[in-house]
Amino acid sequence: MAARSRWSRWPRRGDVGASHRAGHGAAKAILISDDALKGSDALGTAKVLAAAIKRAEPDLIIAATESSDGYTGTTPVQVAELLGLPSVTFAKSVTVDGQTVKVERQTESGFDEVTSPLPAS
Repeated sequence: MAARSRWSRWPRRGDVGASHRAGHGAAKAILISDDALKGSDALGTAKVLAAAIKRAEPDLIIAATESSDGYTGTTPVQVAELLGLPSVTFAKSVTVDGQTVKVERQTESGFDEVTSPLPAS
């Protein structure tokens, strides 16, 4: 599996946030910042993140459900769709075994176990 990276689309003041993310086990942090992105919607953000992520060719993309600014909850699924990757959402635990990722996720009725080939989002 490729080295872990953290990706963020954040205004310039977010430099601290990107370095903070790198401190959570990522090999590096990549900050995407451009004044032209100010006020972009979830799909615009997903397109920018997908383009940047595609260059790194990761095996697994792990994203939070929502950002602190938009709260749409759609960006991770949009990134997966734009990259043509399977999307497994609401993971409570993640296990990677060779070319497969196994995710346990919480549902209203308990837990589901989902398996997906890598690469995945």
